[in-house]
Amino acid sequence: MSVESIIAQLAIIEAGITGIKVAYDKAPEALGELPAVLNFPREGEIERHAAGGIRLVKHSLGVQVFVVRGVLEQAEAELRPFLKRFMDTMDINISINGTCFTSQLKNYRYGRLEYGGEQYLGIDFTLVAEEKEQVSFSG
Repeated sequence: MSVESIIAQLAIIEAGITGIKVAYDKAPEALGELPAVLNFPREGEIERHAAGGIRLVKHSLGVQVFVVRGVLEQAEAELRPFLKRFMDTMDINISINGTCFTSQLKNYRYGRLEYGGEQYLGIDFTLVAEEKEQVSFSG
């Protein structure tokens, strides 16, 4: 598979999370309805295991949950349930609909997020998705 396939399936899964109005697999010009999720590649690691003909790619993906425009104290209560909802959802679909070998939410940052020049209250998760691929090395 590819990072594009992983992100596309991730958005489909997230769209089913209670409370999420829209999940993006490509960056929009501006966020529409909230709560919304934006998925994008951050960085990756590539390992080659020539003896077995295996390439292992670890994609580090940004999963940003935008709950409320502005940063309002009362809105923080709306944000809290999304921590558990995302963890539970990813725990029951570690292959991201068969697009990767395994995946795991690694960490999160809770609070202010910015997108398109606007401030939001949200959660910025890092999800690592691992691909194992049989390849022929030559050289």
